This record gives sequence, structure tokens and C-alpha cells, in this order.
Amino acid sequence: MQETVPAKEFKGRRFYQPELDALRFVAFLGVLLHHKSNPYQLEFLKTAKPWLVTLVWALHCVGAFGVELFFLLSSYLITRLLLIEVDTTRRLNLKAFYFRRSLRIWPLYFAFLLLCYGIAHLQGYPVASGFWLAAVFFVANWYLTHNGVWLPLALLWTLSIEEQFYVCWPLMMRSGNRRVVKNIGYATIAISQAAILLLMVTPHLPIPYLEHGRVFYNTFVEVQFFGLGALLALWSERRPTALSRSKRFLLAIGGFAALLLASCFDPKYPSFSVGIFSYNVMFVLGSIGVIALFRAFLGVSARRFPNWMLFLGKISYGLYLFNLLATYLVLIYCRNRIPKMLELPVVFLVNVAFAVMAYYVVERPFLVLKSRFEVVRSRV
Repeated sequence: MQETVPAKEFKGRRFYQPELDALRFVAFLGVLLHHKSNPYQLEFLKTAKPWLVTLVWALHCVGAFGVELFFLLSSYLITRLLLIEVDTTRRLNLKAFYFRRSLRIWPLYFAFLLLCYGIAHLQGYPVASGFWLAAVFFVANWYLTHNGVWLPLALLWTLSIEEQFYVCWPLMMRSGNRRVVKNIGYATIAISQAAILLLMVTPHLPIPYLEHGRVFYNTFVEVQFFGLGALLALWSERRPTALSRSKRFLLAIGGFAALLLASCFDPKYPSFSVGIFSYNVMFVLGSIGVIALFRAFLGVSARRFPNWMLFLGKISYGLYLFNLLATYLVLIYCRNRIPKMLELPVVFLVNVAFAVMAYYVVERPFLVLKSRFEVVRSRV
């Protein structure tokens, strides 16, 4: 088992927790399964009992929480790195931080935008100039709360929210004061719950998909997962991460069960309902689920995971970014040419091929450059 090392003891050491790469792969896999599953194609649901319909749709929806798991992981890692930096250097180098984040996110992000622009143009699929402008300035989530977009671009709302977090978070924790970080972390939970309730009491949109997006694409709704990541960063500094296998197994099962129950309250699908509080309940249960999964993985030795899983977790940014593009291309060029049951494996392989190519051709050169701005050495 690995133990979490206090920030002050990291001077001169490399901060890297490979088990979180494995968890990143799990988060991606959940998103992939969510995008490729389609309960509408299940004929038996038309005559099934209401509870079974709710359960099947919940199984479809549960993978979408992989996005919130990504948010939590990003916040946890960024918070730990920034705290280590302040503890070891007595200051936070904002310029170096923003250079690192830009070199990590921007090269592949803008390469992906250019690729999608070219494909959309060749396919003759119109994408509104408003979306391109929103994507360039990382506010695509706000654009998508009231507008649809071409399938491969639909998941860029998450990158916009992450980039907004990267801009704001180091400014708020610049002093390295752990009490400030703790208070902000708790405040994000209240902000998220209040934002959801406010959205539910304001006029709704006529299209269920857009109504759903109005909640999930809202930065103030998703902010609680960044706050939870920061709180977990503080918690992990002072507590050992070693757990027995049985406890980790129970945490993983409990986390999945919480996410499944949370999905049962998603108003977009046939679900349980507590009126205007349905999304509030969904996000509370979702938070419990992602925290439990995070704790189940935290501190597990890298030897427990196959190398391919750690590698795919390492390139999970590319896997996630190309997910819907791979789905779209298989849908366009392989439909009726391969058995339905092979579509998911083919999408996965195409997705991996895109991500591996992107990692070695686009990401890796910039990651080498990014290492020059590291104050605290992280993953190789």
C-alpha cells in the first residue's frame, strides 16, 4: 500500500499517484459506456414495469458521473500540488502555473477544434460561429445551456468548466492557507445546491435535453466537485491511505450503488421524483458516489493495476476528447457494415487509436516543455 505524504515532506521529491491514472481510466470508461448505451433500442422496456424502466435508464446514466469524477480528480491533484509548492517555496508562482496548464490543455484542445472544424466542413454540417467563439474562449458550457451542437463537439463543455477552475483556483488559494481552502471547499457545496434549486424555480426550457444541459453545463452547479476534490486534498495530507482489500471493495461497490441511486433521480429519464429537489438529491448522492470511488482507489499500489490500464489513464485526456468523434465516425462509416454488438469494441479501438496518436504527436512534445515550468515535480 502507498501512504499519502504530507506536503511539507515533498521537497525535492516527485509527486505522482499512479493509482489515480487507473481511476481516470475508470472515469473514461463510464463516459464511453454512457455515450454508447441506448435504452431506446430495448424493445422489452415498452412493456416493462416502471421500476425496471427506471433501473435500466439509471444504468445508462450512471457512467455520465465519470465527468464529475474527472472534476474531483483535477481539483484534488491541483490542490495538492499547489499546497506542496507553497509549503516548499513559501510562495505560489502563478505565472508558472498558468504556463503549465496552458501547455497541458491547449495544444490538444485546439488541435481537436481544428480537426472537427475540417470534418464538419467536409461533411457539410453547419456549426454556429457562436459555438466556435465560445469554445475558443472556454465558455462553451454556457453556450450549450441553451443551444445544441454537432455530436463530436458536445463534450467540450467539460473542458470549459475545467479551464474556468484553473483560472480561478490558484488565485483563491494563493496564500496556501488551509483554512481558506477548507472554507471555500464547503462553500462550493452550498453554492451548487443553491444554484440547482434556483434553476428549478425559474422558467424551464421546452426541450428536455436542453433543460438537462441547463443544469449539468452550469459552472455553479458543477463547482461542488472541485470543492470536494480540494477537501479531499486536505484530508489526505493528514491521514494514511492504507485500507484492506475488503474495505476498498466495499467502498467501490458502495460508490457505484450511490451513483446508480443518484441516476434514478435524473429528471431527463424515467425516474423517481422529489419534485424540484430531484437534481439536488441526484447531486448529493453523486457526490457520495464519486468520493467513495476515489477513496477505494487512493493509496493502492501501482503493481495492482495492469500497465495498459495505467497508460490509458495517463492518456485519458485524449481518450475523453476524442470519444464522441470516434462514436460519430463509427456511426457514419460502419453502421450496417458490422454487427451491432461489435460497435462498442470498434468505437473503443478507434478512440484509443486517436488518443495514442494525439499523445505522441501533439501532447508529448508540449509535456516536455511543460516540465520546464514545474515547481513541484509531478508525473514523468
